[in-house]
Amino acid sequence: GPPSQRQADDSQAGAVPEQYVVVKNNNLARVKYILVYSEANEPGR
Repeated sequence: GPPSQRQADDSQAGAVPEQYVVVKNNNLARVKYILVYSEANEPGR
């Protein structure tokens, strides 16, 4: 994206606690895993 938007993202990321980012990433990974896992278990439609 434009440099101004990238700068805003960087400053936002710096303001967010590291632990929150880790938890958020873990939740995203878990949701993604559940979606992939459920799709893999479903018979082909």
